[in-house]
Amino acid sequence: MHVEDLPDRVHIEALREALWRPRSRASVMVGAGMSCNAQKLSASVPDFPLWRQLEAGLKTRLGPWVDGYDALRLGQMFENTYGRGRLDDWLLEQIPDGQYEPGILHERLMMLPWADIFTTNYDTLLERTCTRVPRRYDVVEAPSDLTRAEAPRIVKLHGSFPARRPFIFTAEDYRRYPTDFAPFVNLVRQSAMENVLCLIGFSGEDPNFLQWAGWVRDQLGTTAPKMYLCGAFDLTTPQRAYYQHMQVIPVDLGPIFPARDWGSARHRASVEWLLASLRNGKPVDRGNWPSIEANDASAELPARYPPCLPPQSIHERHRKPKHPEGELDAGKFDELLKAWRSERESYPGWAVCPERRRLSLKYSLPAYFRCLGQPTGIKWVQALTTLDRLRALREIAWQAEIGLFPLPQSLPVLMESTLEELNPRPRWIELPGAAITPDTAGSRVNWDEITEAWIAVAFALVRHAWQYPSVELHQRWMGRLQGVIELFPAWRARWWHEKCWHHLIRLEIEEARNAAVSSPWTYPEGRSTGTGGDGRFVRVMSMGRRREKQAPLWVAAPSL
Repeated sequence: MHVEDLPDRVHIEALREALWRPRSRASVMVGAGMSCNAQKLSASVPDFPLWRQLEAGLKTRLGPWVDGYDALRLGQMFENTYGRGRLDDWLLEQIPDGQYEPGILHERLMMLPWADIFTTNYDTLLERTCTRVPRRYDVVEAPSDLTRAEAPRIVKLHGSFPARRPFIFTAEDYRRYPTDFAPFVNLVRQSAMENVLCLIGFSGEDPNFLQWAGWVRDQLGTTAPKMYLCGAFDLTTPQRAYYQHMQVIPVDLGPIFPARDWGSARHRASVEWLLASLRNGKPVDRGNWPSIEANDASAELPARYPPCLPPQSIHERHRKPKHPEGELDAGKFDELLKAWRSERESYPGWAVCPERRRLSLKYSLPAYFRCLGQPTGIKWVQALTTLDRLRALREIAWQAEIGLFPLPQSLPVLMESTLEELNPRPRWIELPGAAITPDTAGSRVNWDEITEAWIAVAFALVRHAWQYPSVELHQRWMGRLQGVIELFPAWRARWWHEKCWHHLIRLEIEEARNAAVSSPWTYPEGRSTGTGGDGRFVRVMSMGRRREKQAPLWVAAPSL
Protein backbone atom coordinates (compact mmCIF):
# COMPACT_ATOMS: atom_id res chain seq x y z
CA MET A 1 0.00 0.00 0.00
CA HIS A 2 1.19 3.50 -0.83
CA VAL A 3 1.55 5.95 2.06
CA GLU A 4 -1.02 8.31 0.51
CA ASP A 5 -3.59 5.48 0.76
CA LEU A 6 -2.91 4.69 4.44
CA PRO A 7 -6.35 4.84 6.11
CA ASP A 8 -4.99 6.36 9.34
CA ARG A 9 -2.81 8.99 7.70
CA VAL A 10 -5.23 11.73 8.75
CA HIS A 11 -4.67 10.82 12.41
CA ILE A 12 -0.89 11.08 12.04
CA GLU A 13 -1.35 14.52 10.50
CA ALA A 14 -3.56 15.58 13.41
CA LEU A 15 -1.06 14.21 15.94
CA ARG A 16 1.92 16.04 14.50
CA GLU A 17 -0.09 19.25 14.13
CA ALA A 18 -0.77 19.14 17.90
CA LEU A 19 2.86 18.19 18.58
CA TRP A 20 4.38 21.15 16.69
CA ARG A 21 2.16 23.95 17.94
CA PRO A 22 4.04 26.90 19.50
CA ARG A 23 3.15 25.29 22.84
CA SER A 24 3.08 21.54 22.31
CA ARG A 25 -0.34 19.97 22.82
CA ALA A 26 0.76 16.34 22.60
CA SER A 27 2.04 13.95 25.28
CA VAL A 28 3.31 10.41 24.79
CA MET A 29 2.92 7.27 26.87
CA VAL A 30 5.70 4.73 26.26
CA GLY A 31 5.16 1.00 26.68
CA ALA A 32 7.35 -2.09 26.87
CA GLY A 33 7.58 -2.47 23.10
CA MET A 34 9.76 0.65 22.92
CA SER A 35 12.38 -0.97 25.16
CA CYS A 36 12.89 -3.67 22.53
CA ASN A 37 14.63 -0.99 20.42
CA ALA A 38 17.49 -0.60 22.93
CA GLN A 39 21.05 -1.70 22.13
CA LYS A 40 22.57 -4.77 23.76
CA LEU A 41 25.95 -4.33 25.40
CA SER A 42 26.89 -7.85 24.25
CA ALA A 43 25.43 -10.55 22.04
CA SER A 44 24.78 -12.84 25.01
CA VAL A 45 22.33 -10.43 26.66
CA PRO A 46 18.74 -11.77 26.64
CA ASP A 47 16.02 -9.85 24.81
CA PHE A 48 13.79 -7.41 26.61
CA PRO A 49 10.65 -9.37 27.59
CA LEU A 50 7.16 -8.30 26.60
CA TRP A 51 4.05 -9.13 28.62
CA ARG A 52 3.58 -12.51 26.97
CA GLN A 53 7.16 -13.52 27.84
CA LEU A 54 6.67 -12.44 31.46
CA GLU A 55 3.41 -14.33 31.52
CA ALA A 56 5.14 -17.48 30.23
CA GLY A 57 7.87 -17.13 32.88
CA LEU A 58 5.29 -16.88 35.65
CA LYS A 59 3.50 -19.97 34.41
CA THR A 60 6.78 -21.88 34.48
CA ARG A 61 7.31 -20.90 38.10
CA LEU A 62 3.73 -21.49 39.22
CA GLY A 63 3.00 -24.73 37.36
CA PRO A 64 0.74 -25.86 34.50
CA TRP A 65 -2.47 -25.54 36.51
CA VAL A 66 -2.45 -21.71 36.02
CA ASP A 67 -3.15 -21.88 32.27
CA GLY A 68 -5.87 -19.44 31.29
CA TYR A 69 -4.93 -16.72 33.77
CA ASP A 70 -3.68 -13.35 32.56
CA ALA A 71 -0.40 -11.75 33.62
CA LEU A 72 -1.90 -9.59 36.37
CA ARG A 73 -3.53 -12.51 38.18
CA LEU A 74 -0.41 -14.61 37.67
CA GLY A 75 1.61 -11.84 39.28
CA GLN A 76 -0.80 -11.77 42.18
CA MET A 77 -0.47 -15.53 42.60
CA PHE A 78 3.32 -15.25 42.55
CA GLU A 79 3.24 -12.59 45.27
CA ASN A 80 0.84 -14.60 47.40
CA THR A 81 3.04 -17.69 47.02
CA TYR A 82 6.57 -16.27 47.33
CA GLY A 83 6.12 -12.78 48.78
CA ARG A 84 6.44 -9.30 47.33
CA GLY A 85 10.18 -9.07 47.71
CA ARG A 86 10.71 -12.18 45.61
CA LEU A 87 8.37 -10.86 42.92
CA ASP A 88 10.37 -7.63 42.70
CA ASP A 89 13.62 -9.57 42.50
CA TRP A 90 12.18 -11.78 39.78
CA LEU A 91 11.25 -8.69 37.71
CA LEU A 92 14.78 -7.33 38.13
CA GLU A 93 16.13 -10.67 36.85
CA GLN A 94 13.76 -10.83 33.87
CA ILE A 95 14.28 -7.26 32.64
CA PRO A 96 18.03 -6.74 31.92
CA ASP A 97 18.01 -2.96 32.21
CA GLY A 98 21.70 -2.55 33.05
CA GLN A 99 22.80 -4.66 30.07
CA TYR A 100 21.26 -2.30 27.53
CA GLU A 101 21.97 1.20 26.26
CA PRO A 102 19.30 3.53 24.84
CA GLY A 103 18.88 3.10 21.08
CA ILE A 104 18.63 5.66 18.32
CA LEU A 105 14.84 5.45 18.43
CA HIS A 106 14.87 6.53 22.07
CA GLU A 107 16.84 9.61 21.06
CA ARG A 108 14.50 10.40 18.16
CA LEU A 109 11.48 9.96 20.40
CA MET A 110 12.81 12.35 23.04
CA MET A 111 13.95 14.97 20.54
CA LEU A 112 10.32 15.58 19.65
CA PRO A 113 8.68 18.43 21.61
CA TRP A 114 6.35 16.36 23.80
CA ALA A 115 4.49 18.24 26.52
CA ASP A 116 5.27 15.29 28.85
CA ILE A 117 6.51 11.72 28.53
CA PHE A 118 4.75 9.05 30.57
CA THR A 119 5.99 5.48 30.78
CA THR A 120 4.80 2.28 32.41
CA ASN A 121 8.27 0.71 31.95
CA TYR A 122 10.47 -0.04 34.92
CA ASP A 123 13.75 0.31 32.98
CA THR A 124 15.82 3.49 32.95
CA LEU A 125 16.36 3.82 29.19
CA LEU A 126 14.41 7.08 28.86
CA GLU A 127 16.21 8.72 31.77
CA ARG A 128 19.59 7.73 30.36
CA THR A 129 18.62 9.16 26.98
CA CYS A 130 18.28 12.61 28.58
CA THR A 131 22.05 13.10 28.44
CA ARG A 132 22.06 12.51 24.68
CA VAL A 133 19.43 14.99 23.54
CA PRO A 134 19.38 18.80 23.79
CA ARG A 135 15.88 18.86 25.21
CA ARG A 136 15.78 18.96 29.03
CA TYR A 137 13.47 16.61 30.99
CA ASP A 138 12.82 16.35 34.73
CA VAL A 139 12.42 12.76 35.92
CA VAL A 140 9.48 11.92 38.20
CA GLU A 141 9.77 8.50 39.87
CA ALA A 142 7.21 9.00 42.66
CA PRO A 143 4.26 11.33 43.33
CA SER A 144 6.40 13.24 45.83
CA ASP A 145 8.71 14.30 42.97
CA LEU A 146 5.91 16.28 41.30
CA THR A 147 6.40 19.27 43.58
CA ARG A 148 9.86 20.03 42.22
CA ALA A 149 9.61 18.81 38.61
CA GLU A 150 8.84 21.10 35.71
CA ALA A 151 7.44 20.20 32.32
CA PRO A 152 8.49 18.54 30.16
CA ARG A 153 8.83 15.54 32.47
CA ILE A 154 9.51 11.83 32.25
CA VAL A 155 6.95 10.33 34.61
CA LYS A 156 7.61 6.74 35.78
CA LEU A 157 4.03 5.65 36.44
CA HIS A 158 4.73 2.09 37.60
CA GLY A 159 7.96 2.41 39.54
CA SER A 160 11.57 2.49 38.42
CA PHE A 161 14.57 0.20 38.63
CA PRO A 162 16.47 -0.47 40.74
CA ALA A 163 14.75 0.56 43.96
CA ARG A 164 11.77 2.88 43.34
CA ARG A 165 9.06 0.45 44.44
CA PRO A 166 6.48 -0.97 44.29
CA PHE A 167 6.77 -2.14 40.71
CA ILE A 168 3.12 -2.07 39.64
CA PHE A 169 2.50 -5.58 38.38
CA THR A 170 -0.22 -7.53 40.20
CA ALA A 171 -4.00 -7.41 39.95
CA GLU A 172 -4.18 -5.85 43.44
CA ASP A 173 -1.63 -3.18 42.41
CA TYR A 174 -3.85 -2.15 39.52
CA ARG A 175 -7.02 -2.26 41.65
CA ARG A 176 -5.60 0.09 44.26
CA TYR A 177 -3.61 2.26 41.86
CA PRO A 178 -6.20 5.09 41.46
CA THR A 179 -6.21 5.45 45.26
CA ASP A 180 -2.57 4.81 46.15
CA PHE A 181 -1.20 6.80 43.21
CA ALA A 182 -3.96 9.36 42.78
CA PRO A 183 -1.48 12.19 41.93
CA PHE A 184 -0.24 10.21 38.93
CA VAL A 185 -3.76 9.41 37.77
CA ASN A 186 -4.71 13.07 38.12
CA LEU A 187 -1.58 14.13 36.25
CA VAL A 188 -2.35 11.88 33.28
CA ARG A 189 -5.97 12.98 33.41
CA GLN A 190 -4.95 16.64 33.37
CA SER A 191 -2.53 16.02 30.50
CA ALA A 192 -5.24 14.17 28.60
CA MET A 193 -7.60 17.10 29.09
CA GLU A 194 -5.07 19.59 27.72
CA ASN A 195 -3.27 17.50 25.10
CA VAL A 196 -3.73 14.60 22.75
CA LEU A 197 -2.09 11.43 24.05
CA CYS A 198 0.06 9.23 21.81
CA LEU A 199 0.68 5.63 22.94
CA ILE A 200 3.82 3.96 21.54
CA GLY A 201 5.14 0.51 22.40
CA PHE A 202 1.78 -0.97 23.48
CA SER A 203 -0.11 -3.86 21.96
CA GLY A 204 -3.87 -3.95 21.94
CA GLU A 205 -3.84 -6.60 24.68
CA ASP A 206 -1.23 -4.90 26.89
CA PRO A 207 -2.69 -4.71 30.45
CA ASN A 208 -1.02 -1.33 30.95
CA PHE A 209 -2.78 0.08 27.89
CA LEU A 210 -6.13 -1.41 28.86
CA GLN A 211 -5.96 -0.20 32.45
CA TRP A 212 -4.81 3.35 31.67
CA ALA A 213 -7.32 3.76 28.84
CA GLY A 214 -10.03 2.64 31.27
CA TRP A 215 -8.92 5.02 34.04
CA VAL A 216 -8.82 8.02 31.72
CA ARG A 217 -12.23 7.09 30.30
CA ASP A 218 -13.67 6.67 33.82
CA GLN A 219 -12.37 10.06 34.90
CA LEU A 220 -13.26 12.09 31.81
CA GLY A 221 -16.14 10.18 30.24
CA THR A 222 -17.23 11.41 26.83
CA THR A 223 -15.18 14.61 27.26
CA ALA A 224 -11.91 12.68 27.04
CA PRO A 225 -9.74 14.01 24.19
CA LYS A 226 -8.16 11.85 21.55
CA MET A 227 -5.81 9.02 22.51
CA TYR A 228 -3.83 7.57 19.58
CA LEU A 229 -2.62 3.97 19.84
CA CYS A 230 0.19 3.71 17.28
CA GLY A 231 1.77 0.57 15.86
CA ALA A 232 1.49 -2.25 13.31
CA PHE A 233 -1.65 -4.14 14.39
CA ASP A 234 -3.55 -5.43 11.29
CA LEU A 235 -6.83 -4.49 12.93
CA THR A 236 -10.14 -5.99 11.88
CA THR A 237 -13.39 -4.03 11.74
CA PRO A 238 -14.62 -5.42 15.10
CA GLN A 239 -11.30 -4.53 16.73
CA ARG A 240 -11.55 -0.96 15.47
CA ALA A 241 -15.08 -0.74 16.82
CA TYR A 242 -13.82 -1.99 20.20
CA TYR A 243 -11.15 0.73 20.34
CA GLN A 244 -13.67 3.36 19.36
CA HIS A 245 -15.83 2.21 22.25
CA MET A 246 -12.80 2.77 24.51
CA GLN A 247 -12.41 6.27 22.99
CA VAL A 248 -9.04 5.25 21.55
CA ILE A 249 -8.09 6.03 17.95
CA PRO A 250 -5.90 3.27 16.49
CA VAL A 251 -3.17 4.36 14.08
CA ASP A 252 -2.54 1.06 12.33
CA LEU A 253 0.69 1.01 10.30
CA GLY A 254 0.23 -2.65 9.37
CA PRO A 255 -0.89 -1.92 5.77
CA ILE A 256 2.47 -0.29 4.90
CA PHE A 257 4.52 -2.73 7.00
CA PRO A 258 2.97 -6.13 6.13
CA ALA A 259 4.15 -9.00 8.31
CA ARG A 260 5.02 -11.21 5.31
CA ASP A 261 7.58 -8.67 4.11
CA TRP A 262 9.02 -7.40 7.39
CA GLY A 263 8.90 -10.32 9.81
CA SER A 264 10.45 -9.63 13.21
CA ALA A 265 11.72 -6.20 12.08
CA ARG A 266 8.18 -4.98 11.54
CA HIS A 267 7.50 -3.25 14.85
CA ARG A 268 10.83 -1.44 15.02
CA ALA A 269 10.46 -0.28 11.42
CA SER A 270 6.93 1.02 12.02
CA VAL A 271 8.04 3.02 15.09
CA GLU A 272 11.02 4.44 13.21
CA TRP A 273 8.78 5.46 10.33
CA LEU A 274 6.24 7.04 12.68
CA LEU A 275 8.87 9.11 14.50
CA ALA A 276 10.31 10.35 11.20
CA SER A 277 6.83 11.32 10.01
CA LEU A 278 6.16 13.20 13.26
CA ARG A 279 9.48 14.97 12.98
CA ASN A 280 8.56 16.11 9.48
CA GLY A 281 5.71 18.09 11.00
CA LYS A 282 8.19 20.68 12.30
CA PRO A 283 7.18 24.09 10.92
CA VAL A 284 9.48 25.90 8.56
CA ASP A 285 11.43 28.50 10.56
CA ARG A 286 11.62 31.65 8.47
CA GLY A 287 13.73 33.22 11.20
CA ASN A 288 16.63 31.17 9.79
CA TRP A 289 16.59 33.14 6.55
CA PRO A 290 18.30 32.82 4.12
CA SER A 291 18.48 29.09 4.91
CA ILE A 292 14.71 28.48 4.79
CA GLU A 293 14.23 24.83 4.03
CA ALA A 294 11.60 22.33 5.11
CA ASN A 295 12.72 19.78 7.66
CA ASP A 296 12.85 16.32 6.06
CA ALA A 297 13.64 13.24 8.15
CA SER A 298 13.26 10.87 5.20
CA ALA A 299 17.04 10.70 4.83
CA GLU A 300 17.22 9.00 8.23
CA LEU A 301 15.25 6.00 6.98
CA PRO A 302 16.81 3.05 5.14
CA ALA A 303 16.04 2.82 1.43
CA ARG A 304 13.79 -0.17 2.01
CA TYR A 305 11.31 1.84 4.07
CA PRO A 306 8.23 3.42 2.51
CA PRO A 307 8.51 7.22 2.26
CA CYS A 308 7.40 8.92 5.46
CA LEU A 309 4.81 11.67 5.49
CA PRO A 310 6.28 14.72 3.75
CA PRO A 311 7.44 17.79 5.67
CA GLN A 312 5.35 20.89 6.08
CA SER A 313 4.49 22.32 2.70
CA ILE A 314 6.77 25.07 1.48
CA HIS A 315 6.04 26.88 -1.77
CA GLU A 316 8.24 25.73 -4.61
CA ARG A 317 9.52 29.23 -5.21
CA HIS A 318 10.78 29.31 -1.61
CA ARG A 319 12.88 26.20 -1.97
CA LYS A 320 16.38 27.53 -1.66
CA PRO A 321 18.79 26.35 -4.40
CA LYS A 322 22.40 25.99 -3.38
CA HIS A 323 24.78 28.78 -4.24
CA PRO A 324 27.10 27.57 -7.01
CA GLU A 325 30.77 27.12 -6.22
CA GLY A 326 33.81 28.09 -8.25
CA GLU A 327 34.09 30.41 -11.24
CA LEU A 328 30.88 31.63 -12.82
CA ASP A 329 29.73 30.28 -16.15
CA ALA A 330 26.35 30.54 -17.89
CA GLY A 331 24.86 27.60 -15.99
CA LYS A 332 26.18 28.67 -12.59
CA PHE A 333 25.03 32.23 -13.20
CA ASP A 334 21.49 30.97 -13.77
CA GLU A 335 21.69 28.92 -10.54
CA LEU A 336 22.93 31.98 -8.68
CA LEU A 337 20.00 34.10 -9.84
CA LYS A 338 17.52 31.37 -8.85
CA ALA A 339 19.06 31.22 -5.38
CA TRP A 340 18.87 35.01 -5.02
CA ARG A 341 15.26 35.10 -6.18
CA SER A 342 14.35 32.40 -3.67
CA GLU A 343 16.01 34.41 -0.90
CA ARG A 344 14.15 37.56 -1.91
CA GLU A 345 10.74 35.89 -2.09
CA SER A 346 11.21 34.12 1.25
CA TYR A 347 12.54 37.19 3.05
CA PRO A 348 10.73 37.49 6.43
CA GLY A 349 10.11 41.23 5.98
CA TRP A 350 12.63 42.71 8.41
CA ALA A 351 12.94 46.47 7.92
CA VAL A 352 16.66 46.02 8.58
CA CYS A 353 18.14 42.58 8.10
CA PRO A 354 19.69 41.39 11.42
CA GLU A 355 23.45 41.53 11.51
CA ARG A 356 23.97 37.81 11.91
CA ARG A 357 21.84 37.20 8.81
CA ARG A 358 23.77 39.78 6.84
CA LEU A 359 26.97 38.03 7.87
CA SER A 360 25.63 34.82 6.35
CA LEU A 361 25.42 36.68 3.04
CA LYS A 362 28.80 38.30 3.50
CA TYR A 363 30.78 35.19 2.66
CA SER A 364 28.86 34.35 -0.52
CA LEU A 365 28.03 37.70 -2.08
CA PRO A 366 31.28 39.66 -2.32
CA ALA A 367 33.07 37.08 -4.46
CA TYR A 368 30.23 37.11 -6.97
CA PHE A 369 29.93 40.88 -6.78
CA ARG A 370 33.62 41.26 -7.51
CA CYS A 371 33.15 38.92 -10.43
CA LEU A 372 30.19 40.96 -11.66
CA GLY A 373 32.31 44.06 -11.42
CA GLN A 374 34.86 42.62 -13.87
CA PRO A 375 34.53 42.11 -17.63
CA THR A 376 34.59 38.33 -17.15
CA GLY A 377 31.64 38.51 -14.78
CA ILE A 378 29.54 41.32 -16.20
CA LYS A 379 29.38 39.54 -19.56
CA TRP A 380 26.89 37.01 -18.16
CA VAL A 381 24.48 39.84 -17.40
CA GLN A 382 25.11 41.66 -20.67
CA ALA A 383 24.52 38.50 -22.70
CA LEU A 384 20.93 38.17 -21.44
CA THR A 385 17.94 39.53 -23.29
CA THR A 386 16.71 42.89 -22.08
CA LEU A 387 13.85 41.47 -20.01
CA ASP A 388 15.97 38.71 -18.47
CA ARG A 389 18.75 41.19 -17.80
CA LEU A 390 16.28 43.42 -15.95
CA ARG A 391 15.19 40.45 -13.80
CA ALA A 392 18.81 39.61 -13.02
CA LEU A 393 19.66 43.22 -12.14
CA ARG A 394 16.69 43.31 -9.81
CA GLU A 395 18.02 40.35 -7.82
CA ILE A 396 21.53 41.79 -7.68
CA ALA A 397 20.21 45.18 -6.52
CA TRP A 398 18.03 43.59 -3.85
CA GLN A 399 20.88 41.47 -2.49
CA ALA A 400 23.09 44.55 -2.27
CA GLU A 401 20.44 46.54 -0.43
CA ILE A 402 19.59 43.79 2.09
CA GLY A 403 23.23 42.97 2.72
CA LEU A 404 24.13 46.69 2.94
CA PHE A 405 26.70 46.30 0.18
CA PRO A 406 27.43 48.92 -2.48
CA LEU A 407 26.72 48.00 -6.08
CA PRO A 408 29.68 46.80 -8.16
CA GLN A 409 30.99 49.86 -9.95
CA SER A 410 30.24 48.60 -13.46
CA LEU A 411 26.59 47.75 -12.75
CA PRO A 412 24.98 51.22 -12.42
CA VAL A 413 25.82 52.04 -16.03
CA LEU A 414 24.37 48.71 -17.18
CA MET A 415 21.31 49.26 -14.99
CA GLU A 416 20.61 52.67 -16.47
CA SER A 417 21.03 51.51 -20.06
CA THR A 418 18.77 48.50 -19.40
CA LEU A 419 16.03 50.64 -17.86
CA GLU A 420 16.16 53.05 -20.79
CA GLU A 421 15.66 50.19 -23.27
CA LEU A 422 12.15 49.41 -22.02
CA ASN A 423 9.13 51.23 -20.66
CA PRO A 424 6.65 48.92 -18.89
CA ARG A 425 4.11 51.72 -18.20
CA PRO A 426 4.25 54.37 -20.97
CA ARG A 427 1.26 56.25 -19.53
CA TRP A 428 3.11 56.95 -16.26
CA ILE A 429 6.80 56.84 -17.20
CA GLU A 430 8.30 59.42 -19.53
CA LEU A 431 10.88 57.45 -21.47
CA PRO A 432 10.31 58.19 -25.18
CA GLY A 433 13.44 56.39 -26.39
CA ALA A 434 12.45 52.97 -25.05
CA ALA A 435 12.34 50.29 -27.74
CA ILE A 436 10.41 47.71 -25.68
CA THR A 437 6.89 48.54 -24.48
CA PRO A 438 3.70 46.52 -23.94
CA ASP A 439 2.66 47.50 -27.46
CA THR A 440 5.86 46.22 -29.09
CA ALA A 441 6.62 43.16 -26.96
CA GLY A 442 3.17 41.61 -26.94
CA SER A 443 0.88 40.24 -24.21
CA ARG A 444 2.90 37.13 -23.37
CA VAL A 445 5.15 39.20 -21.11
CA ASN A 446 4.13 39.51 -17.47
CA TRP A 447 4.19 43.30 -17.37
CA ASP A 448 3.28 43.50 -13.70
CA GLU A 449 6.45 41.54 -12.87
CA ILE A 450 8.50 43.65 -15.29
CA THR A 451 7.12 46.86 -13.79
CA GLU A 452 8.08 45.75 -10.27
CA ALA A 453 11.58 44.84 -11.46
CA TRP A 454 11.92 48.17 -13.32
CA ILE A 455 10.89 50.13 -10.22
CA ALA A 456 13.25 48.12 -7.99
CA VAL A 457 16.25 48.72 -10.26
CA ALA A 458 15.37 52.41 -10.64
CA PHE A 459 15.32 52.85 -6.86
CA ALA A 460 18.65 51.00 -6.69
CA LEU A 461 20.08 53.68 -9.00
CA VAL A 462 18.64 56.41 -6.76
CA ARG A 463 20.25 54.72 -3.75
CA HIS A 464 23.55 54.49 -5.62
CA ALA A 465 23.30 58.20 -6.51
CA TRP A 466 23.54 59.34 -2.88
CA GLN A 467 26.07 56.67 -1.89
CA TYR A 468 28.38 57.89 -4.64
CA PRO A 469 27.12 61.49 -4.76
CA SER A 470 25.62 62.24 -8.14
CA VAL A 471 22.92 64.88 -7.98
CA GLU A 472 22.28 64.57 -11.70
CA LEU A 473 21.70 60.81 -11.54
CA HIS A 474 19.45 61.21 -8.49
CA GLN A 475 17.32 63.93 -10.06
CA ARG A 476 17.04 62.11 -13.40
CA TRP A 477 15.63 58.91 -11.92
CA MET A 478 13.54 60.55 -9.24
CA GLY A 479 11.89 62.48 -12.06
CA ARG A 480 11.26 59.34 -14.12
CA LEU A 481 9.79 57.57 -11.09
CA GLN A 482 7.53 60.42 -10.03
CA GLY A 483 4.62 59.46 -12.25
CA VAL A 484 4.59 55.69 -11.86
CA ILE A 485 4.82 55.69 -8.05
CA GLU A 486 1.15 56.66 -7.88
CA LEU A 487 0.28 53.10 -8.92
CA PHE A 488 1.28 51.63 -5.57
CA PRO A 489 1.45 53.23 -2.08
CA ALA A 490 4.71 51.49 -1.14
CA TRP A 491 6.44 52.96 -4.19
CA ARG A 492 5.16 56.42 -3.32
CA ALA A 493 6.39 56.04 0.26
CA ARG A 494 9.79 54.90 -0.96
CA TRP A 495 10.01 57.90 -3.34
CA TRP A 496 9.36 60.40 -0.55
CA HIS A 497 11.80 58.60 1.72
CA GLU A 498 14.52 58.85 -0.92
CA LYS A 499 13.75 62.52 -1.51
CA CYS A 500 14.08 63.37 2.20
CA TRP A 501 17.14 61.18 2.59
CA HIS A 502 18.86 62.85 -0.36
CA HIS A 503 18.57 66.22 1.36
CA LEU A 504 19.58 64.84 4.73
CA ILE A 505 22.73 63.18 3.42
CA ARG A 506 23.71 66.56 1.96
CA LEU A 507 22.87 68.27 5.29
CA GLU A 508 20.12 70.29 3.57
CA ILE A 509 17.89 70.29 6.64
CA GLU A 510 15.44 72.94 5.47
CA GLU A 511 14.91 71.21 2.13
CA ALA A 512 14.36 67.90 3.95
CA ARG A 513 11.76 69.56 6.18
CA ASN A 514 10.01 71.14 3.19
CA ALA A 515 9.94 67.79 1.38
CA ALA A 516 8.40 66.12 4.43
CA VAL A 517 5.76 68.83 4.85
CA SER A 518 4.80 68.63 1.18
CA SER A 519 4.48 64.82 1.23
CA PRO A 520 1.01 63.16 1.17
CA TRP A 521 1.68 61.12 4.34
CA THR A 522 -0.06 62.10 7.55
CA TYR A 523 -0.69 60.34 10.83
CA PRO A 524 -4.08 58.72 11.45
CA GLU A 525 -6.72 60.92 13.01
CA GLY A 526 -6.03 61.50 16.69
CA ARG A 527 -2.42 60.24 16.46
CA SER A 528 0.39 62.62 17.33
CA THR A 529 4.14 62.38 17.84
CA GLY A 530 4.29 65.45 20.01
CA THR A 531 6.79 67.01 17.59
CA GLY A 532 4.52 69.19 15.47
CA GLY A 533 5.09 69.16 11.75
CA ASP A 534 8.40 67.37 12.11
CA GLY A 535 6.54 64.20 13.07
CA ARG A 536 5.53 63.99 9.43
CA PHE A 537 9.18 63.82 8.46
CA VAL A 538 9.73 60.75 10.64
CA ARG A 539 6.59 59.20 9.17
CA VAL A 540 7.90 59.67 5.64
CA MET A 541 11.28 58.17 6.49
CA SER A 542 9.66 55.20 8.21
CA MET A 543 7.20 54.53 5.43
CA GLY A 544 9.99 54.55 2.88
CA ARG A 545 11.79 51.70 4.60
CA ARG A 546 8.73 49.55 5.11
CA ARG A 547 8.39 46.22 3.40
CA GLU A 548 5.17 45.38 1.62
CA LYS A 549 2.36 44.26 3.99
CA GLN A 550 4.41 45.21 7.03
CA ALA A 551 2.82 47.19 9.86
CA PRO A 552 3.54 50.94 9.79
CA LEU A 553 6.51 52.02 11.83
CA TRP A 554 4.99 54.74 14.00
CA VAL A 555 8.01 56.61 15.32
CA ALA A 556 8.44 59.75 17.39
CA ALA A 557 11.62 61.79 17.08
CA PRO A 558 12.88 65.14 18.24
CA SER A 559 12.31 68.03 15.85
CA LEU A 560 15.12 68.83 13.48
